[in-house]
Amino acid sequence: RVAPQNCGARGAKLAVIEQQQTTSVIRFEVIDSGVGMSPEQLETIFQPFEQVGDTQRRSARTGLGLAISKQLVELMGGQLMVTSEFGKGSTFWFEIPFTVVKTVTKAQPEIVGKIKGYKGKRCQILVVDGQLENRLVLLNMLAPIGFDIVTAEDGEQAVYMAAELHPDLILTDLVMPVKTGFEAVNEIRQIPEIKDIPIIAVSASFLDMDHNKSKIIGCQAFLSKPIDQNKLFALLEQYLPIEWVYEPIDDMGLSKNGTISSQTAAIIPPPPEEMEVLYELAMLGSMRKIRDRAMFIEHLHENYRPFANKLKDLADGFQEQAILTLVESYIN
Repeated sequence: RVAPQNCGARGAKLAVIEQQQTTSVIRFEVIDSGVGMSPEQLETIFQPFEQVGDTQRRSARTGLGLAISKQLVELMGGQLMVTSEFGKGSTFWFEIPFTVVKTVTKAQPEIVGKIKGYKGKRCQILVVDGQLENRLVLLNMLAPIGFDIVTAEDGEQAVYMAAELHPDLILTDLVMPVKTGFEAVNEIRQIPEIKDIPIIAVSASFLDMDHNKSKIIGCQAFLSKPIDQNKLFALLEQYLPIEWVYEPIDDMGLSKNGTISSQTAAIIPPPPEEMEVLYELAMLGSMRKIRDRAMFIEHLHENYRPFANKLKDLADGFQEQAILTLVESYIN
């Protein structure tokens, strides 16, 4: 952004500028009529930590947005361009060639039952993310099933820790301060002792990449946020020498001795207004709030206890899609 929120209008354009039988070139354009930039500012605007605008607004930002956007566009085969006139506004654009293909749905590796551990040597995983809560999500997913988790909060720490510890696998965000995930991965791939460590990029869903683009930046795979636990576990099994160990499946309400208890024989859902609250929380992916709500429902009436227990188990396992499916099944 180069326009203050209280100055100027913004707009976006999307157009197919060239279309052939197998490829299409699409132009993405963002326009604002804000403060604009001088020729001197245009020369440095794509450099990390460079900002324009008033001092108060600049202090609230990192100055990394355009530098990261430029890297992403180049990964997709384009070039981020800008024209600007001081006092009148700016236009940013890029053109990307896309291959025209038929949509094919690939079957995802199926994980049956709840994973309680794995066979094989204990593996160490380096988790790299600029946000503490994101690091904790992965820590809480992986540490309870036997992984040795170490964390870093930026790309610079990631390179240092990877060189020191030689972890079995790295999970890294791409957009971070100090040093981005792109830069960290590139540096790790230049160090002979650690260049072959499997790296899985983890970032927001709007940055979603296919397998080939992940390879371009030096990663074996890409995982979008919020993290789908089943997809994560499937990737870990693919890139680590492990075999999952599962808990017995209890979807039929089986107790530990294999009999059907009277309590779980029938799951009674809470009132519709509670289901609507749970649906909103499931869409937000807030496992902590879902668990808190399940505890609230548990005390509404003893009949709701089996439902609440099921919900807590899924929340503890970060089973976002399973929670959404459960809630939708009762709403519908």
